[in-house]
Amino acid sequence: MHIVIYASGIPFNGNTVHERSLGGSESAAYYVAKELAARGNEVVLFTEDEQGGEWDGVKYVFAGEKSDQNPLGANWHFYCENTPHDINIVQRHPLGFIKPLRSNVNLFWAHDIALKRNADPILASLWQIDAFMPVSNWFKDQIADAWGVNPEVIKPITNGVDYEAFDKFGLKDNAQAEHINVRGTVIDAKPVTLMYSSRPERGLEHLVREGGIMERLATLAPHIELKVCGYEHPVAQLEGFYKHLRERIDLLPNCEHIGALTKDELYQFMCEEADVWCYPTEFEEVSCITAMEAMAAGLTIMTTDVAALKETIGGYQNLIMFDAKEGVPEDKFVERLASFNNKFRRRTHRPYTWESATDRICDVIDDCYDTRRDPDAIARHYLHNSDIVALSCLDGRPSEVDDELKLYDFRHSQEAYADHYSEGTEEMYDGPDFHYEEGFENHPRFQAVAHRLVALELKDGATVIDYGCAHGHFTNNLAKMFPKMNFVGVDVSPKAIAVANAKATEWVLDNVTYIEDDWLSAEKRPRIETTCDALIIGEILEHVPDLEEFLCMCENVVGKDVPCIATTPFGPWEANSYEKEFPTRYHLHHLEREDLRDLFKELDGFEILCMPAGTNTIGEALGWYICTFNLDNTKIRSINYARKYERTVPRQTVSFCVIAKDAANDLPRLLKSVSPYVDEIIVGVDKKTTDDTFAVVSNHSAYLAKHRSPACTVTAFNIDSPLEIGFDAARNAVIERATMQWIMWADADEEFVGGERMRKFLRNNQWRGYGIAQHHFSTEPLGVLSTDFPVRLFRNNENVKFLGVVHEHPECAHLKNEGVGHAFVLNELHFNHYGYTTEEIRRNRFRRNIGLMARDRQENPDRILGMYLWIRDLALMCRFELEQNGRMITPQMREQAESGLRLWEEVLDKYGTHKQTQRMVKDHLEFYDTLVNVVDRGFTYRMKLSSGAGPQAPELSQVPELKARFANRRHLDKFLSVVIDNEVKRYEEKYH
Repeated sequence: MHIVIYASGIPFNGNTVHERSLGGSESAAYYVAKELAARGNEVVLFTEDEQGGEWDGVKYVFAGEKSDQNPLGANWHFYCENTPHDINIVQRHPLGFIKPLRSNVNLFWAHDIALKRNADPILASLWQIDAFMPVSNWFKDQIADAWGVNPEVIKPITNGVDYEAFDKFGLKDNAQAEHINVRGTVIDAKPVTLMYSSRPERGLEHLVREGGIMERLATLAPHIELKVCGYEHPVAQLEGFYKHLRERIDLLPNCEHIGALTKDELYQFMCEEADVWCYPTEFEEVSCITAMEAMAAGLTIMTTDVAALKETIGGYQNLIMFDAKEGVPEDKFVERLASFNNKFRRRTHRPYTWESATDRICDVIDDCYDTRRDPDAIARHYLHNSDIVALSCLDGRPSEVDDELKLYDFRHSQEAYADHYSEGTEEMYDGPDFHYEEGFENHPRFQAVAHRLVALELKDGATVIDYGCAHGHFTNNLAKMFPKMNFVGVDVSPKAIAVANAKATEWVLDNVTYIEDDWLSAEKRPRIETTCDALIIGEILEHVPDLEEFLCMCENVVGKDVPCIATTPFGPWEANSYEKEFPTRYHLHHLEREDLRDLFKELDGFEILCMPAGTNTIGEALGWYICTFNLDNTKIRSINYARKYERTVPRQTVSFCVIAKDAANDLPRLLKSVSPYVDEIIVGVDKKTTDDTFAVVSNHSAYLAKHRSPACTVTAFNIDSPLEIGFDAARNAVIERATMQWIMWADADEEFVGGERMRKFLRNNQWRGYGIAQHHFSTEPLGVLSTDFPVRLFRNNENVKFLGVVHEHPECAHLKNEGVGHAFVLNELHFNHYGYTTEEIRRNRFRRNIGLMARDRQENPDRILGMYLWIRDLALMCRFELEQNGRMITPQMREQAESGLRLWEEVLDKYGTHKQTQRMVKDHLEFYDTLVNVVDRGFTYRMKLSSGAGPQAPELSQVPELKARFANRRHLDKFLSVVIDNEVKRYEEKYH
């Protein structure tokens, strides 16, 4: 696998661990990268070290300059946003997954306490995170609580220790010492050496402060000494505090600062000098490598039971752990230390290896690849990327994919293959769009090939063959660039050869020759009567049916050990032209980095260069790989298609579900807007439909069969009228037929906007659904009436059904009033709704729905959304009646208003802390105000409500005013209690 790791913090490379101290996260990155490389993976580790280089098979790269645009460093962002790779592991930095990366699996390797004030960038990037890797189970629970992350995607791993590094040193064991310290009196006692080796701010103050542990021990047990070490990564704002601690260490006769130690120096000190690792801390360790190291040396450990420390070292035999619920109990530390005899028996405990930590990371990676693996989606992915040979190896392909696979049948016959390419090339050179690309010598792909050619250091007069030269756009430009070399262009197309020769004549190139030939149809014998010093096969490998046979044929033609430069495209290049060139197809392979490694990794001189070319209109990466290797058919291997299948992460598939009645005018707009981005369309047509809705669906299906690949299937069937069975029942009848991994739903009078940005969100992550803005457009008045954010895209799950006779919404059966579970609003996607364009239409729709809403209150009495909608509808009924009867309030209106106010009070009493109430209570205040005005009592209250911490606190002048008439003080108190609780509770929580 091609694995990229990001490790910020202390600058380091593969040699730093031997030269100076490193922090825990940097150590973890170093050892895990080293172990992953030892297992045969291609590992690139981005750090803050500007030099870079390669150590232990790991390529170290400077992350680059940081900026708002590139918060992790310009080099990291360019590489990860453009270069396809298998795994991306980011340590610590929450902004690592904000922008789309070109990785199959993304892992957030968490090392720092999750703070709620950092939740926004985490929430914004969760769509792209496959799994969190906290370094303890305690940390898993803390992340879930502070950031609201779904525990299903939090997969704890452990840190590790390089135990072999300890074996170089002997363990000091003074268990035979007989000199005993009697409290208050010391009888010929040997020194007892305590060590503190963590960051100063994590507990050193308790040891060295005035009146602290060591000052008191100077009198009670003067044979006890403290030696302080650490690593060089100070926090600027704590410099004054660090200075104070250093001054205190210098003042105390039993304390010494021994500096920042390398790993070898630290381990030697632990093994040969220290007796006790003393860590009186309140800092919440998410894991503690130093504690693991202390156990590896068999030290006595004296610490507190804070956070993950108990998990890390619980059960260790040489452990003294104090309760720290009320802070560090300094008295207990002093009492226990003063009562020590100096007989310490080391009992080493070494369960935390970097090998086992890496095993766990690999398990997480495997889990991510296995999660929601869908053969249908993989088949569509292969077809979309023209990976036809890989596709043909799959069993159980969907019928629409299998049908399109027939377009590639030309690959099965040598004659059909030759005819197919002959016809295609003839058409291309006769077509009006063909032109000889001027300035091609500046193209990055050409520059990369030329650079590789220079690196071969060929002599003057060397001959370079360009097989599959087409119209000579490479060959002629190379001949111009390298006038002392000879170039031979070979192609099957006579028209291509004619164009190439014409351009060579125009440019007066006397070092280039063109030959019409086809090695694929030749016997395995040399056909070029010249010595070959280098071979270029540009954009050829993706076209040949049998890669191994073709490469062996190349060797038979040009000779063994001849250097070869091969370029291959990655990304759905061919799919970009499907509509224009339907049904012509050419590519048979989508050669990814690991495929090329399968083929060439044993060949001498093998290297891969990635050449990005941006993205297509839906955000998919495009580019080329440029490979160099020396031909040797004894070392060429096959692509491992089983490996390829296991490591394929396709875009997940979508079923689009819609219900329609008399929608022949509206439905074409909706289907056109959505069909490029979904895999099947299912239309439930109301039995009472009287227009050509079915014909619209049929026509659109025929259009997609010709212009969309893989084909998007479109089906329509009759459903009972939603006005009779309820809109939830109608929608459930449609989604029951959905077969894809996601379901998206809409009404016929809508239009989908931003679909080209949807594909990136269809992946493994924690989200079970996405909210999409629904804008209600109006012509009376002109503009957008309102915007809602219903969950319009959710995972196809048998537990999710629509709920609500009207104003229905997808709900998970076991999550009452929680929708589909973990959901997130996608601000990049929109539905425009044109069903409320005039006031008359809106009033008619309201009158149609009011009876359904009353039914919903009977059938779903505990539905919070239904309660608020009913309060709204009661207020609207009162408003409409007031308009019609000259503002007279009738007894019926009073009863409706009283009913609405009782329900308002009930929902705040019963569901005041629920997120739906806290989100909706302010939005629905206008309807409450209407009801109070109908009953004509109470008082008007005006307010501005907002909150903030520190400089982020908003100015009140910028806060919109809320105004409402409240029926009584009790209602005002309830309203304020709910709103204020929602606004300020986060500032009082532990991890704010």
